[in-house]
Amino acid sequence: MYLLLAVLAADPVVNLPQEITGQPGEFIPIKPTTTGKVVRFVALDTGLNLFPSDLLSDKTATVASSVRPGRYRVLAYTALADVASSPAITTIVIGGAVPPAPVDPVVPPVPPPADPMAEALQSIYGALAEDQKDAKRAALAGVYRRAIPLVDDARVKTTGELYLLVRQTARQLLADGDLRAVRERLNQELDGSLPTVQDTPLTPELRDRIKAQFTRCAMALEGLK
Repeated sequence: MYLLLAVLAADPVVNLPQEITGQPGEFIPIKPTTTGKVVRFVALDTGLNLFPSDLLSDKTATVASSVRPGRYRVLAYTALADVASSPAITTIVIGGAVPPAPVDPVVPPVPPPADPMAEALQSIYGALAEDQKDAKRAALAGVYRRAIPLVDDARVKTTGELYLLVRQTARQLLADGDLRAVRERLNQELDGSLPTVQDTPLTPELRDRIKAQFTRCAMALEGLK
């Protein structure tokens, strides 16, 4: 009898776990331990929905949900014989509430520096009033494209032999006066970057340099408008 009276005289108690986790849109049960028959719940942060405990068969529980990830506090209390319990607070963690990992800013690729030779060729070509100049431009680019495999031909020993083959290819595709100003600018560039002595041996390093310059010339011509 004494024990029963002691229980009836005790203050009402409601306890909640420190955190309850769930996912967005999920129904998350909240079930405290309590000495009360009815527990009331209050959402302390906006964005969290609570089912009224009156609509549940267990009047000491509720169900929470939210479509937005985050951390939401819920307060619970109960009462016995007009004596209210101390409030209990839990945090509902939706979606782990882990902030998204920082995303490295998208840095646009840095365009390669403009080729001064290509810019000079564009100025010359744009000012030309020459018949069929686009076809001639394509033919001249073809001269350099055809010359690139010749550079690796082991039978071609010197720069003089190579340059002769290139001139022969040009005569097959173009007349001597075609795109004269463009060709003069290309020759000026090549004379400044490659040997002009006709009997210079074609070493592996020199062959690579010549191929790079022929490729550069072909690309510059192909890009003219």
